[in-house]
Amino acid sequence: MGGFRNNGFGPELPIGHLLGDYHDEPVLLVKVAFGGCSLSKDMRPPSSGGTTGEKYPLIVQAVKDAIGKLPEIVPNHRKEAGHEIVGFFWNQGESDMNPEAAAEYETNLVNLIKDLRKDLGAPAMKSVIAVTGFGGRNPEIGKVEIKVASEQVIAAQFAVSKHPEFKDAAATVETRDFYRPQDPFGGNKQGIHWHANGESYWLVGEAMGRGMLGLLPAKSSKP
Repeated sequence: MGGFRNNGFGPELPIGHLLGDYHDEPVLLVKVAFGGCSLSKDMRPPSSGGTTGEKYPLIVQAVKDAIGKLPEIVPNHRKEAGHEIVGFFWNQGESDMNPEAAAEYETNLVNLIKDLRKDLGAPAMKSVIAVTGFGGRNPEIGKVEIKVASEQVIAAQFAVSKHPEFKDAAATVETRDFYRPQDPFGGNKQGIHWHANGESYWLVGEAMGRGMLGLLPAKSSKP
């Protein structure tokens, strides 16, 4: 099954498989997830001005806590061997699908990536953004203004990876074709989060993982 609360899995599973196969070194994924949080408020980055979202420092702290515990988390890891923060994955957007939040989504996401690079000491950190694709190509959205905001958020997600400062360091991946309606594919009755459909989560994660591989140096074939 797909992810629902503490059950199942999310996009991190196929991401981990792809990156684990690519890297010879151990790969650690630090998953930080909050329910129903917006980028405009809850995770608002410092550079966007106004009040920094209360979840933003929690994201930074979660990564730093994991790094501090690497010898405990990663088998046979030696602290003196060091570490490198290579990539950042972003899978969010539904909570910003209102006119006010959607209007500043692109700016906020650009600032988020820049601020995380600074606060995590990873100036070259690469980023992969998953399009908010729940509902597929023609989602059933009641209010016209919400539909417009939905389209604006998706356009912003594509635009961020095209910013000159993220050249060769950011990618946006399409996910709308991975949506599976509850009838006939099954799932829970939340009406959000891909209906906890395992196939959808796997395909989203696979697309995100491949997006990251496209940003990493090509590996020479082994003899």
